Amino acid sequence: MKMQLSDAIKSLVRVFDDNSLVISIFGQISEELYNLGDSERYFYMRGGMGLASSMALGVSITAPGKKVFALDGDGSIIMNIGSLASIAHYNPKNFYHIIIDNHVHGSIGGYNTFSAYTLNLAKAARGFGIESVFETSEKDMLDKHLKAIIKKDGPHIVVIETEFAKSSGKGHATRMNYVKERFMHSINSENPNLPDI
Repeated sequence: MKMQLSDAIKSLVRVFDDNSLVISIFGQISEELYNLGDSERYFYMRGGMGLASSMALGVSITAPGKKVFALDGDGSIIMNIGSLASIAHYNPKNFYHIIIDNHVHGSIGGYNTFSAYTLNLAKAARGFGIESVFETSEKDMLDKHLKAIIKKDGPHIVVIETEFAKSSGKGHATRMNYVKERFMHSINSENPNLPDI
């Protein structure tokens, strides 16, 4: 049985530390992340579908001492599949690209993506030249793999197959200028004592 999105995000949060920076595509993925516990090290990519991987790549290059995570959806990465070529080319050792694949555009009505048919995202990543690629639908396997790769040079692609579920409706960050400013501070290793958003 495939895992739920909430379980996948919980597994990811457990491997984040004070040296992690997280760029999360907006929608259900960011909603789950935000409601598990917001952080100044999280950037919620609002209004930029497809661009979490590109932004995270740029951050990983400019902040090589940080562990940079892109939290993506299948619909999002399909919109910017060429970013996988850039990731392979620049080959950042501190880059972790997490693709949540529920085979639908979950935040806009549940329409099928190409991964519901012929597209295998893990094979696509390997085809672009990325060596460390892992796919799973099992939580135990995900936890084990995350613990292993967090200690190894990347880039790493992890494709997590999950069940489709409608939004929890819990809400997420809304003060996006604030999110941007505090994230920029985090990139520079500054930790401002800022209020919750």
